[in-house]
Amino acid sequence: MLLPVAAVALLFGMGEAASAHYYLRFPWGQGKGATVTQAYNGGTHINEDSYALDLDVEGAGTLGDITAAGYGEVVSRQTGRTCDGINYGNFVTVKIVYPQGQVRYALYGHLSSVSVSIGDKILQGQKLGVEGNSGYTWDCGPHLHFRITETQGCQTKDNCAVEPEPMSGQGTADGESAWAVGATPTSDNTAAQEADIAALFKYGASGARIHTWMEDGAAFGFYDADGWWRVDSGFNLSNVGDRMVMGDYDGDGLKDVAVFFDYGGCQATIFVWLARPLNATQTLRFSYQFNGGAGWWSRGGYCLGQVAGRMVSGDFTGDGKADIAAFYDYLNGSGRIHVWTSTGSGFTGYDVNGWWSTTGDIPVSEVADRFVAGDFTGDGKTDVAALYHWASTGALFRVWRSTGSSFVDTGNWWSVGSGYDLTKVGDRLVAGNFDGVGKDDVATFFQYPNAEARIHVWLSSGSSFTGYSPVGWWGYGISGYILDQVDGRMVSADFGSMGGGADGKADIATFYDYGSGQARIHVWRSTGSIFAGYDSDGWWSVGSGYPLSGVAGRMVAGPFDGR
Repeated sequence: MLLPVAAVALLFGMGEAASAHYYLRFPWGQGKGATVTQAYNGGTHINEDSYALDLDVEGAGTLGDITAAGYGEVVSRQTGRTCDGINYGNFVTVKIVYPQGQVRYALYGHLSSVSVSIGDKILQGQKLGVEGNSGYTWDCGPHLHFRITETQGCQTKDNCAVEPEPMSGQGTADGESAWAVGATPTSDNTAAQEADIAALFKYGASGARIHTWMEDGAAFGFYDADGWWRVDSGFNLSNVGDRMVMGDYDGDGLKDVAVFFDYGGCQATIFVWLARPLNATQTLRFSYQFNGGAGWWSRGGYCLGQVAGRMVSGDFTGDGKADIAAFYDYLNGSGRIHVWTSTGSGFTGYDVNGWWSTTGDIPVSEVADRFVAGDFTGDGKTDVAALYHWASTGALFRVWRSTGSSFVDTGNWWSVGSGYDLTKVGDRLVAGNFDGVGKDDVATFFQYPNAEARIHVWLSSGSSFTGYSPVGWWGYGISGYILDQVDGRMVSADFGSMGGGADGKADIATFYDYGSGQARIHVWRSTGSIFAGYDSDGWWSVGSGYPLSGVAGRMVAGPFDGR
């Protein structure tokens, strides 16, 4: 019997509960499945195990990998046991703190082997061990014993045993009917990857940390204050400004981070942090490893003041590795788009003449930092686009198509002679496939009077941007959203559909500064024609201690944990 999708969605957080929030994932590997062999409130599932599930992972004769249903920390474990008829045998307990503060304890029992240690911080989907028959298992039959409780030492049903469910307050499911014996749910950890968020935070005079927020369906789980990389001194982010990008620079399928660092005197270096497993057994736990020293590229005579924030990343050559491009202002009305192509361990191919140059058509200064990368033509190679200011309140989009070795100016894809004041946009321009049809589009966040802000979208036809409406995809008639509090902290990525899981459409997120160290990450999900699901509480929030002056505009989005 196939478990109804709606029941699975509500129980393990795949789908849209009362507020479209979900958290937990199935505790087995990507693309795999399991069969329920013992459900709630029956057989040995009593007291603290009343809401436990016994699951045959990957079918008889196969010992499946057991993975973390949620982010957290290993607080207890047992190893060295066999089918000795005593309790849970080899097990792992992970303390989960939901993004809104609720604490739960997930127990994974009867394992044949354990891959983690007490104190390990666990990512959702990370391997914890392998299914087995240790401890008390009927006829020594291999299976996973999985349960969620409110306390680590839970001993009763009424006070601490809980159904695995979305975040507290987001709806529950009738697990007794949904998780019947014989149900065979299939893992939601498919190849589609939901995006996470990373920010490069300035600590003190010259300290820095890369903080990550891992996507949990309709919330972000903050990894920890130390971040995925930290240095306490010697890396002054004032020398980076907003020049931070994300891409898979070594071609291993994981998103990495790069910055352009200004040493002064027109000495510039590109530094890269590669996403790397911490060890061989923790296949879904990553920490950015700083490739320091001389960086991936460094030279004198390159003045980053002439680049400002016009740095983007994408696969411009189409070889599967991300490259970097910068729009350089030569201050005499001319500009050039420089490109650094990745070898997997460094950047090469820089040519002072650039992949494209102009001698004064439109000054680069009129672009400000409104420079983005995306596959606007749909040919599989990343292109670049700029939103220029012209006349008094006019604006135009220009797109350069990548040939794999140069950029071809394809002209103006949209323009208006007046009525679109780019001072109301600032640097809030992003690119993404907002309608899900296969070409990347562009969007801006525009500040109207009376604290009204709207998200405007232009859809790509492959040769022009169309569909602009001043009403926008979100914000018309809604007041109280002040874009000065967002500044340039606006990103686009697929954060998942309203029903759960990546849906192939790009969404939008902002980091909003409420002052006094209070901050929230707001998300707008694309339906293909509008943005929906905005919640003023955000997908992550902190009441104090996180001043966004430490982030500035250094915010990127991508599937950092490889899911």
